[in-house]
Amino acid sequence: MSRILSYFKLTLVPKTLTTDTISSSISLLFSPSNLNESLENVMLSSSEVAELDLNARLVFLSACNTARSDLTTFYSGFRDLAASFMYAGVPTILASLWSVETNSAQELSTRFFRGFSGEAQLTASEALATAKRSFIAESAREFSHPRFWSSIILNGVGVLTDR
Repeated sequence: MSRILSYFKLTLVPKTLTTDTISSSISLLFSPSNLNESLENVMLSSSEVAELDLNARLVFLSACNTARSDLTTFYSGFRDLAASFMYAGVPTILASLWSVETNSAQELSTRFFRGFSGEAQLTASEALATAKRSFIAESAREFSHPRFWSSIILNGVGVLTDR
C-alpha cells in the first residue's frame, strides 16, 4: 500500500530573483502559515536540500524546469534541484525539463501515481510511460503534442516500486 507522508504545493524561485534575503541558488518556496512569516522561514535552497538526510524513495518535482541544470555554475553549489534531492538520498526523481502547462502537469501527475501506487503497482518508469501513453490517447488532439507530456522525465532508479 502506498504511503504519501507529505504533500506540499511549492513554487520554484528562479536564481534570477535575488535580494539580500534570497539565495542565488534555486529554492523551494513554501506557502507561509501566515502573511507575516519571513521569507527565510519559508524557503529551502537546493544547497540546503542537498544537506538533508532524506528517507524518501521518490520525489516528484512537477514545477516547471525542475530537471534543468546550469552547468556554468556547477561547481559553485547545487544549482540543480533534482540533483540536490538525489544527493540527499532520494533514489528516484521525476522532474520537468521545461515549462509545462498546469492542467497537463496535474493530469500526468495523477496518472503517474495511479499506476505507481494503485493496484497495478507499476515501477516508476512503467508508471510514467503508462501515464504518458494514456494521456496522449485520452486527451483532446491539441494536447497530444509532446510539449504537453514529454517534459516530465525520470532520473535515477526507474525500477523502483511502491511495494
